[in-house]
Amino acid sequence: VPLGVPSSSTFHILNNGYDNLELRFRLPADESHLPLRISFPEGNLVGLAKAKLPVVVSFEALKPVSFTASIDFLDEDGKRYSIPVSAAADNCLLTHYSFMQ
Repeated sequence: VPLGVPSSSTFHILNNGYDNLELRFRLPADESHLPLRISFPEGNLVGLAKAKLPVVVSFEALKPVSFTASIDFLDEDGKRYSIPVSAAADNCLLTHYSFMQ
């Protein structure tokens, strides 16, 4: 995406056997350099009454950057489920021609 333009994507986490679970997440250790934001528009509880939970990942950068990182989702037992996320931001017309068109 162009610099300074927010971009976001939504995916769903599916419940597979949990009665009730408060979902937690962990960003990579160098998260201060990664302009990612994670939000749960419907809360972070999944269970029998809620079979899938939407998660929104947002990205906006003011300086050119590209990366691939893993967002770790943790259950109450400490088990980790990773989702890879890739993002890139710059101001090159060759990169953003289709966006600007």
